[in-house]
Amino acid sequence: MFHGTERFDADGVKLEPGDMRTEQQREADDDKRILGELPPHWAIFNDKR
Repeated sequence: MFHGTERFDADGVKLEPGDMRTEQQREADDDKRILGELPPHWAIFNDKR
């Protein structure tokens, strides 16, 4: 067996740009992604009440 040359960064070791964002920024980005990327959902209810 030989020693590999790959360098792997374990999660949580290095700070990434996403680590510097506040909770409100992450939530706003999630909302924007959900509203912009996902198709609208339509529902038809046949139950007569």
